Amino acid sequence: MTTTTETTPSANAAILGMSVGTRVQLRGLDDPGATEHFSSLIGYVKDEFLLVKLPVVRGSPVIFYDGIQILVRAFTGTTIYTFRATVQRTLLSPSYYMHLSYPSDVASATLRSALRVKVRIPARIEYTPPGKAGVSLQVLLVNLSTSGASIDCDAIVPVGQKLRCVFQIDIDGAEPGISVDAIVRSVNFRPGTAGQSADVFSCGVQFQEISNADETTIRLLSYERLLSDRQNIV
Repeated sequence: MTTTTETTPSANAAILGMSVGTRVQLRGLDDPGATEHFSSLIGYVKDEFLLVKLPVVRGSPVIFYDGIQILVRAFTGTTIYTFRATVQRTLLSPSYYMHLSYPSDVASATLRSALRVKVRIPARIEYTPPGKAGVSLQVLLVNLSTSGASIDCDAIVPVGQKLRCVFQIDIDGAEPGISVDAIVRSVNFRPGTAGQSADVFSCGVQFQEISNADETTIRLLSYERLLSDRQNIV
């Protein structure tokens, strides 16, 4: 189960705990119906301002106008920092970025376990049953964490079977490929319903020796799902 603890670190301690490239979620506070957008921290001057890339949607920058207040959520490791800032200046050349006021108050939430989120990601699994030829199956990831996943597929994959799971995650229009070894820990059967051509088998798999790059990509997706809607948490 995923739990969090709420703390209020000093602003300097929180900002100094971030690094260039730290993922941030931005939402303008002048519009109650404003959409959250994701971007990244590109730098700061202590006690003066933060530098944040403007989010880009379908090739165009999302403009936050000078003077508006923004709710910022930043995540690093297993900690989410939340604070308010004012847009001091937005620049469109030579790059899309903005100056935000340096926060005076920062709240933080620490995630105590691997965050498991609901997804619907097409994937492929590859494995070799004992004494048989190799098998490649198209499957669907229905939840995901840095430690494993739940997979819906049309065939039984036995408990204990080692396999390779290959899939892509959409992060801001980029789709980094993930290929990770896993082992099947559980299998459940679900009869097909109207509109389904076959019964469904749900496999719980545990990832084995996931790379730092793949772990970071999954963690980014997990945080984005958490920040967009807590109902995405399994």
